[in-house]
Amino acid sequence: PQTLSVIIPTYNERDTALRTLALLRARAAEPVALEVVVVDGGSSDGTPEAVGGMAKEMAPARLRVLSARGGRGFALRAGVQAATGEVVLMLHAECAPPLAYDDTCRAALANPTVVLGAFSFGVDRASLRGPAPAGLGLVERLANLRSRPPACLPYGDQGLHARRADLEAVGGVPAVAIMEDVLLVRRLLAHGR
Repeated sequence: PQTLSVIIPTYNERDTALRTLALLRARAAEPVALEVVVVDGGSSDGTPEAVGGMAKEMAPARLRVLSARGGRGFALRAGVQAATGEVVLMLHAECAPPLAYDDTCRAALANPTVVLGAFSFGVDRASLRGPAPAGLGLVERLANLRSRPPACLPYGDQGLHARRADLEAVGGVPAVAIMEDVLLVRRLLAHGR
C-alpha cells in the first residue's frame, strides 16, 4: 500500500497527543505503511519529549518529531514538507482517527480526480468532562452537511487528507497562524474535487 504520512501539529498537548498516537497505532489497518510526523510549536509541557519517547510503541510505524513556530498552519506546512508518504493526513492532536483510517484515506483518493478527503465530524462524548453541551448533535450534523456538496468545506478537525503531489501543486499548506484549513480546502477544490 501507499505510505500514509500523518501530520500532527501540537502546542502544550502532551497527554492529548499521546492518546492520539496510541489510537493511530491501534486503529491503523497497515501500520507498516505509516509515518507519523508530530510538529510542535514550542510547547512548555514536555510534549515533544513525551511524543519522541513513543517511537518504539509506534513500531512498525515510523515516528518523527519536528518543531515549527508561528501557529498551526506553519506546523502543518513543515510537517507536509518533511513527509515522505504519497498520501498525507493532517490530524489535529485532539482528534481521534476512525478504525482503518489509513485505508479510508487511500480509498478516498484512489480516484485521480479527487484531491481532498475528510472524515465525518463527531465528538467523543466519553471524553467530555460532564454532560454533553446542549445542541452538540446539531453542531455535528451541521458540520457534516457543510463538508458535503454543494458547500464542500470540511475543517481541519475532520482529518483532511490529500495526495502529496496535489498538496505540492497548490503550494502546500498556507503559512498562516490560523484558518489554514479553509484556505487549503479552497486551493485544493480549485485544483480538483
